[in-house]
Amino acid sequence: QAEDGIRDYKVTGVQTCALPISKGLAKGRLEGQSAVLERMLIRRFGPLSAGHLELLRHAAPKDLDSWADRLLDAKQVDQVFGG
Repeated sequence: QAEDGIRDYKVTGVQTCALPISKGLAKGRLEGQSAVLERMLIRRFGPLSAGHLELLRHAAPKDLDSWADRLLDAKQVDQVFGG
């Protein structure tokens, strides 16, 4: 009986902690991806405008992926963000 109570408690504890942890990990990955893309853009095109920085900081993962792909062929920074 006592072991079952402990086991149930641990399972419940893991379940209640898993969601905030996974959200935190996803947020950290997104911030890291944004930071790396920002660094690459600055290295290639020089300082970024406030508007471009704002786009990077509020971007969805799919946007960051698209912009990273476009960075390879873009001649100007606006081509990265413009589509």
